[in-house]
Amino acid sequence: MRVIILAAGEGKRLRPHTNDKPKCLVSINGAPLIYRQLSILENLGYEVILVAGWQSYQLKQFNVSMIENPKFSTTNMVSTLYCARKSLKGRLIISYGDIAYSPKILRSLDNCGADIATVVDLNWKEYWSKRSDNPLEDLETMRINDKNLITQLGAKPLSLDEIQGQYIGLTYLSSLGSQILMTTLQDCHRIGLVNKKPFAAAYLTDLIQEIISRGYEVKAVKTEQLWIEVDTVEDLESRVTVSRLDHIDTEIAVTLEK
Repeated sequence: MRVIILAAGEGKRLRPHTNDKPKCLVSINGAPLIYRQLSILENLGYEVILVAGWQSYQLKQFNVSMIENPKFSTTNMVSTLYCARKSLKGRLIISYGDIAYSPKILRSLDNCGADIATVVDLNWKEYWSKRSDNPLEDLETMRINDKNLITQLGAKPLSLDEIQGQYIGLTYLSSLGSQILMTTLQDCHRIGLVNKKPFAAAYLTDLIQEIISRGYEVKAVKTEQLWIEVDTVEDLESRVTVSRLDHIDTEIAVTLEK
């Protein structure tokens, strides 16, 4: 299976740590953030493709395929994914580059049994309350029905009642799911809009919502396992980030020893 890691952004909210390096290369707990993903993916036999942008040459140190988004400074996640469109086939996982997660989450996604699925954190309230004084500024809406299908995500919430979980940045696609993704992505590129947003400004959650709006099912793979996102200087310096990452690093080490 192939994993496409989106790692093109400038990481402006992490400055000055990203002044001279990609966001995913910022060191935390003694290692670059992306090292966790790459080590576990390599160990489990996944093919990895990095889609890079800002300071992309620094990512050539890793023994993985790399595609560049030459317009990284003026585009967003969906445009970065579009740069890898020739690789959007077969079984896929699409991942953010600024996250680290327990290997158990990866196994749950791999075994989800759906054509399209995304990992949803059920413990989002506890995590975000420790990340931010005003979680609503950074959280996104998510609705999940009684069939465990996501019906809506990615909008700005007016209250915590509009949030049943948080997207962590990991999405699985079967071979059929990849075809659905590719068709949707090409259509959106042609018309210049994704979920009613300009193509260049669209987030991955916009693309997932577009797929849902077209009538396709997206399964919620619910997790209470540990993961982190390092999006701001506060995240980098937060005790909750370090604490959670300690546990993640331990789980990764155990997996690598097997």
